[in-house]
Amino acid sequence: APYRALATAPGSGLALVAETVADLGGTVIIRPDADGLGKAIWITLPL
Repeated sequence: APYRALATAPGSGLALVAETVADLGGTVIIRPDADGLGKAIWITLPL
């Protein structure tokens, strides 16, 4: 079966990124940016 991540919106790849980072033992924080028109994404991965 093909890999299918949960999508937060149709066509969104952000859920795939968050799930992949979590699978690698990292964390993802997603917040609205200053003007509210985009997102700020903070990703941490173990060394």
